[in-house]
Amino acid sequence: RAKLRIEPPTGNIDLNEDKVFICKVEGEAEELRWFDKLGEEIYPDASDRFSLESSEYDLQLLIRNAQVDDNGVYKCTAEAENGDEIERSISIKVIQRVTFDNVISNLEFDESDVATLDCIVTGIPEPTVSWTRDGQDVTRQDRFQKLENNSLVIRNIQPSDAGIYFCVGRIAARNEQESKSIAVKVNYAPRLISPAPEVVFTWLGNPVNVLCSVESFPQATFNWSHRGRELGESANVSIVANGDVSVSVVEVTVDSEADLGEYICNASNRLREVSRSIWVKEGGFPSAPQNLTVEPHSTTAQVSLGKPASDGGIPILGYKLEWKSDGAEWSSKMTESETFQIVELEPFTLYQFRAAARNGKGLGEYSKNVTAKTLSIREYTVSVQL
Repeated sequence: RAKLRIEPPTGNIDLNEDKVFICKVEGEAEELRWFDKLGEEIYPDASDRFSLESSEYDLQLLIRNAQVDDNGVYKCTAEAENGDEIERSISIKVIQRVTFDNVISNLEFDESDVATLDCIVTGIPEPTVSWTRDGQDVTRQDRFQKLENNSLVIRNIQPSDAGIYFCVGRIAARNEQESKSIAVKVNYAPRLISPAPEVVFTWLGNPVNVLCSVESFPQATFNWSHRGRELGESANVSIVANGDVSVSVVEVTVDSEADLGEYICNASNRLREVSRSIWVKEGGFPSAPQNLTVEPHSTTAQVSLGKPASDGGIPILGYKLEWKSDGAEWSSKMTESETFQIVELEPFTLYQFRAAARNGKGLGEYSKNVTAKTLSIREYTVSVQL
């Protein structure tokens, strides 16, 4: 018995697509015909958008520039050898995949603005639209809202809101999902980064770095002044930038007291300027080390000391340790450690010990002398502390 078959068997057509449906005869039949969704016969070259092409065993229906109005049931018929009419139908559905129109992929706003991210999403059937960032639905946050036209509004936008947002369109019926990324930048005025030293100690003849750190977008520009004068191009100024953080470093060489005093850093972008003062002061010598302790043995002594109460504003570089027996000259040793072993001492001998701390400016005052007697070869260790 003759029968008809339509290829392809499903009638989905993308919007504006051209597609051919072939009605094929299996067996003996003749007079193949196509009918549209209204039941009216389609003739060869019936219109610009519908046409037929035939061969001995099939009749092809060509639909050009498919539109939503073309949706419906189309039928192919033929007359079997016994005179009966046979038919096969196909349901034509014009679909549109998730499509994004005129989406701007890079947007820039100023801090505290009401930011609007537009996203026109079309599809057939109509897609649902959501907004995500870092895989999370942003509309659950208080300042974020999706409007009826699917645009995303961010109220009082903050620098922390900068990043990549995704406009996601989904057609659940086809399990179809597409997304479009939008990069958002937020301009904000320079902000001073703390902690940063407000006073830097140095000494005459020693260069010192004065730092000014800010966070901003766009990157800040820096201007330095000292005693009412701008530091010109001859000043040794460098800028290091890492993302939104910029650090300006000016190297100050203190040749005289005129180079000391207040240095003012001004950092600005088009939104605002901020300033901070850094004072360059002459540091002092360190005070004496605290808690000098001597643990004598027969020919050695273990010396421990504590940090000075004051480093003079300049980091401690090390210590000078001195010792002597009665009537002898002072022996000395420089060390960076706060513990030190003195060797080659005479057994059963009275020694005096003292220490001074050293910073970049020089050697500070000595501690009070500590007296300790080395042991005889057979004596036990005794600890003496001032």
